[in-house]
Amino acid sequence: MTMPIVSFSDLSKHSRQVAETIDRFHRVHIKRRDGEDLFISTARHDRQREETADVAARMIAALLASDEGVRAVLHALPLVFPWARHLSADEGREFVQELVDATRDAVDLDVHATLHRVIVEWRATARILADPALTAQLTRSLPEEDPDRQHRLRGRLASGTLGGRECPQWEYEVTAGGRVRYLVDEHRRTVHLVYASPRHPKDTDA
Repeated sequence: MTMPIVSFSDLSKHSRQVAETIDRFHRVHIKRRDGEDLFISTARHDRQREETADVAARMIAALLASDEGVRAVLHALPLVFPWARHLSADEGREFVQELVDATRDAVDLDVHATLHRVIVEWRATARILADPALTAQLTRSLPEEDPDRQHRLRGRLASGTLGGRECPQWEYEVTAGGRVRYLVDEHRRTVHLVYASPRHPKDTDA
């Protein structure tokens, strides 16, 4: 069933007709010109969506409790996420477990961003693994470099805020003047690039 699309102005001008459309289709897409689009649904529809996600998460979690179930889930994974074929068996298991955990967060805690992040991060990983040359470059053993070229900043530059959390800020001296700065998100095991320039930043000058 195609979801109806209604303009925000129609919602404000013809609320009764829009409410009738929601009752008939259970969910409506509200288009806005000056902000993010909205979705309005009936409470019953939302409860059913939550129950569907809950059942799916429980089913997958139950399958993962046995070796045979794990093999079945891993076999089905590329059918749902075609790019998952580039993941190793261990990576596939890790991806599935994170999917289950993120789905449980969506159902139990109403936190949906985690599921989106898990899919985006694993898809980005698969995109790299699909390129053998790039994979070899990123997994090669790195030479021991001058430790003074990479260091954590101090003072007011020692950390930055990321998603409401403070993360340590590091700097890498690419050239005599070029600098790259990044925040280390230890909780998510990622780094976030915050600055890259061929010119020396002025805020660390003595």
